[in-house]
Amino acid sequence: MMTDKVLGRAMRHFFETGALGIERVRPHDFRRTVRTHLEKLNVQPHIAEKCLNHSLAAINAVYNKNTYLNERREALERWEGFLMRQINSMKYQS
Repeated sequence: MMTDKVLGRAMRHFFETGALGIERVRPHDFRRTVRTHLEKLNVQPHIAEKCLNHSLAAINAVYNKNTYLNERREALERWEGFLMRQINSMKYQS
């Protein structure tokens, strides 16, 4: 059975064995990276927060029931485009 701890355990194993050869990171670092880059990709802050499944401020959460699914999809497509550009540029550098 997979739990929410699987990624953390796998990452810890890789870093303990030195298999990755990079600075230690934790699963939460991925969330921080995505959030930072969504901002750089001109995604509105409330949409970026919803992409991370964060709740909006209390009063807003009470009155605004919008799920922003279309906006979240667009934001994550921007993120995908950014990642693909990074991957493709690495391919051509090799």
